[in-house]
Amino acid sequence: MVFFAGLLIVKGIVPAWNTVNSDFANYYVSAKLIADKVPLENLYDNDWFQNKIKEYGIETPGKFSPFPPITAWLMISLTPLGPLSAQRVFTLVNLFFIVLGVAALKKLTSWTTLQNTVLVLSCGLSLTNNVAFGQVYLIMTVFILISFLMAERNYLFMAGCLLGFFTALKYFPIVIIAGFFLNGVLDVYQKEKPLKRVMTNPDLKVVLYSMSIFMALLLFQYLYFGRIVMSEFINSSFLPHLDGELKGQGLFSYQFQSWDNFFRNLFVYDEQFKPHPFIDWPAGKLILKIAIGFVILILTVLVLHRFKSSSTSVRRPIFLSLPALAALVFLPASATYHFVLLISSLILMLSKPYLPKKIRVIVLINYSVIGLLPYSLFFSLAKSYGLLFAYPRLWLMSCLFILVVVGLLKNHRLPQT
Repeated sequence: MVFFAGLLIVKGIVPAWNTVNSDFANYYVSAKLIADKVPLENLYDNDWFQNKIKEYGIETPGKFSPFPPITAWLMISLTPLGPLSAQRVFTLVNLFFIVLGVAALKKLTSWTTLQNTVLVLSCGLSLTNNVAFGQVYLIMTVFILISFLMAERNYLFMAGCLLGFFTALKYFPIVIIAGFFLNGVLDVYQKEKPLKRVMTNPDLKVVLYSMSIFMALLLFQYLYFGRIVMSEFINSSFLPHLDGELKGQGLFSYQFQSWDNFFRNLFVYDEQFKPHPFIDWPAGKLILKIAIGFVILILTVLVLHRFKSSSTSVRRPIFLSLPALAALVFLPASATYHFVLLISSLILMLSKPYLPKKIRVIVLINYSVIGLLPYSLFFSLAKSYGLLFAYPRLWLMSCLFILVVVGLLKNHRLPQT
């Protein structure tokens, strides 16, 4: 634990305390624009937004894309402070959420405080980069854990509000809402008079509250930011993002590891960045991406089907966890800090004997290695020895997903509570 704590201090807290970094700058400047009542029609114009960053005295590259417009409200309470002071306060907020995350894990599991602390800190670069860059994925992860606790204790409205709010901000919790929906539908279907039980089912109530909050925030975005900004968000940010295209960032950069990025580097010609692809076959990117997505979907469905006849208390952790894990494997573009979400995607399965012990140990090792790999070394190896070396996180995430799937399909001794 000392090693992981030292890594957090050196790679996370110190950089965040001394320099305003790009991700925080994006959140902070967009909030300042609202606070200063600056017209926002050009919010998704990268050059315009970069100039605003400089006007606020921040020397870092940045852009608002691919954030949803409502993200601009996220740091509004920090706008009275200068950029570096605001980032320092937000760093303290992130550190508080590390502690809160450990406390939430302790409530969800039978593990000790030390074990849960090690689990959080062993995220490695996923955690340190979240803190260093001023990102919000740790906060979202902790609130997802809290939503699990709220649902477990029948505080369904609170659970739904948390999931709906973060779905509007970062999309990811939609797969957890889908898990609640599938579990609720199965629960209703297996009982007498299913139609009468729809409105009283706790999982379906969470879905109702989540989607109500999500739709309310979508409406707020449209009313506040207007048609032009929403249209720009959808056409120049959201839809390209789904295809792995990050506006203003290298389409062929190994930093944003994903199947999209891998197949683009393999099959798509670009005069400047990829003059010699393995095969000049642009259609191959789409075909193989669909094939990989289909395989992930089939494996996920197989496992969910395996558990469909179990009681709702046995089934729910799998239905909330596995779709989230599958989504992390199939992200259109990924950064290190996204994988702090592995905590919420794995904990419900790891805290009970859903997986054989050996597989559980390997999964935990795999989880930690994802956060500890020296990625720059692998990028250098890729230049000399081939493209396969450039995607260690993608291979590790795919292996982790397959390990969990195999473990769940093999384990015939299901937990009873």
